[in-house]
Amino acid sequence: MRFGIGKNVVFVILLSILMYVNAGAEVNQFDPTQFTDKFKKEIDLDGDGRNEKIRVSYEQEENRNVTFLYINDKKAAKIVWNPYSFYKIIDIDKNDKFVEIETYCYGKSYDNTVKLLSFDRNIIVDMGAIEKSYKIVADGTGIVKGAIRANLLSGEMFTPMYRLTKEHLLEEITTNSNQYDVDIDVVLKKPIQLQVSPIDARIACTFKTGDKAKIIKTDKIEWCMIENTDGLKGWFAIDKFHIIRGIGMSTAEVFDGLYKMKSVDLNGDGKEENVYIIEAKGDILVVNNAYLPVVGTGSTWGFVDIDKSDKYIEVAMDDEGPSDDYSTSFYYYNDSEFVPMGTVGGLLRYGVVIDGSGTFDSHERGNILHTWFYKQRNRLNQDHKVEPIQQGVIEMNTKVAILKELKLQKTPYDSRISLVLMPGDKATITMTDDKEWCLVENINGEKGWFSINYLREYPGDYFEGLCFAD
Repeated sequence: MRFGIGKNVVFVILLSILMYVNAGAEVNQFDPTQFTDKFKKEIDLDGDGRNEKIRVSYEQEENRNVTFLYINDKKAAKIVWNPYSFYKIIDIDKNDKFVEIETYCYGKSYDNTVKLLSFDRNIIVDMGAIEKSYKIVADGTGIVKGAIRANLLSGEMFTPMYRLTKEHLLEEITTNSNQYDVDIDVVLKKPIQLQVSPIDARIACTFKTGDKAKIIKTDKIEWCMIENTDGLKGWFAIDKFHIIRGIGMSTAEVFDGLYKMKSVDLNGDGKEENVYIIEAKGDILVVNNAYLPVVGTGSTWGFVDIDKSDKYIEVAMDDEGPSDDYSTSFYYYNDSEFVPMGTVGGLLRYGVVIDGSGTFDSHERGNILHTWFYKQRNRLNQDHKVEPIQQGVIEMNTKVAILKELKLQKTPYDSRISLVLMPGDKATITMTDDKEWCLVENINGEKGWFSINYLREYPGDYFEGLCFAD
């Protein structure tokens, strides 16, 4: 089985190992106390001669792990949803009395948001944020430099500049041109005509196939300036799906050096397709003129081979969802486009297990009674679409304590009473059809069925031990 995996997964794994090794902990365990103790500091933030106490706290919020920053035991900021973020003490202007706190977290595709805080007369001040900034530089002169992805080409970075207002808040220093410097070396794979400026459509010059050049400016929206080794320069515009205006070809087809590339025979025709991973405007997979956006929360992707006996290598794209509603979608390439195959529960790294046999496991959420998950076996149908292999009943295996009397019947089709559960009884909800009926077994091995349609009250009023998540 050939398999490729998205960069976010590799990055998180490497970062996790680095953090644990630095903290002296086991790689496969996380000790919140060890993490939070590492970031305790005492420093005078507002120049009054008294040190403020800074700490972080690893807490639960809405069933998620959250890291909070505290100053003198006052909650100052939510740093990130996981323990990989940190804060720094910086001095933006050495001529004033303040030192500031820089916080940021790792976001999708390495994008970060930097938030600056100060402390003045026992008040925590939010100075402002630099969204999607990879890092900031503050050298004590009163100027802050960011590093932000322009999201136009290959994840190029530009450097906006900020200063402090009289109120000690962050303010961007704007320019009249709205042009930002970038530095991307490329080689021309196709010729391209360049115009004098974004507002002057006259032809400035033409670059030939094989020319070496450097993309040097962008407006972050659509226009880029490029200069070759002879000093000739001009502008070109990029439209939707990274198509260069006036040419009708993608930036991946015109420039070599922008994107990572894999060569994979996706459709079994004996020829390897060049798969470009465009890390801009949201990651996009490109095969010839077929485009597949990488969308969703915390998305990663990979090549998978669901059935080694067929001709296809599939693309799997997973999504963490807004409330940990994990899902993975599959696509195959049919010579001209990506064809959707269907979506299952779980992620490539959690719950989706593919072994090349033509069937595979997913991690599905149950539909009735409470929040629970089960393993589902799936297969490919004759149209090369993913479909679940139907199960009569599904294992739930949820241990509960009985809160209200509940009568159980022999089977869903036999209404004779087999067992009466009383308050205080211990039992396990073992099986369900995930539509209406559930099988319960008490500690003596006695069993019976109940219908959720016949419960007179909320399920949580009958059973202690159920989980109710959004």
